[in-house]
Amino acid sequence: MMCSDNPVQLHPAFDGCFTFTQTDLNEVLSYFEPNPDSGLNDSNRDPSEEVNNTSNNNDDNNSNRERKLRRMISNRLSARRSRLRKRRHLENLTAQADRLKVQNREMKTRLELVRCQCYVVRRENERLRCESVLLKQRLSDLQQSLLAVNQLQNNRHTTVKMLRIV
Repeated sequence: MMCSDNPVQLHPAFDGCFTFTQTDLNEVLSYFEPNPDSGLNDSNRDPSEEVNNTSNNNDDNNSNRERKLRRMISNRLSARRSRLRKRRHLENLTAQADRLKVQNREMKTRLELVRCQCYVVRRENERLRCESVLLKQRLSDLQQSLLAVNQLQNNRHTTVKMLRIV
């Protein structure tokens, strides 16, 4: 047998289901080899009993080995499905993280734009407040001038009347 750890496909029907290395196959096949330590070579036994016992023991051993083999294959398939689920979950989380990063960048860009617009609006408000103060002062000055002109005209008119009377 080759002792390579290269993957070996068991049967085309299982294509894509699971893959065994040569070491895995050797381990599986070892379950079907006779066990030399079984203790069935006692010379005190009757040969007919030995045949029956050997047959029963072989059936039990084969049954146990078959169960172990089925359990091992089932466990490997289950582990493979678990790895695939974990991989899909990780891919989903990675995709979600990427989407959230893009959304975060977009929101930061929009926030910066809003901040710039807010700055422009505040500067414009400040300019308009200053202009309003200046215009109010100018209006007050004009009202004062108009009041002074009116008083002068009233004084002049009163003086002219008095002069006419005299």
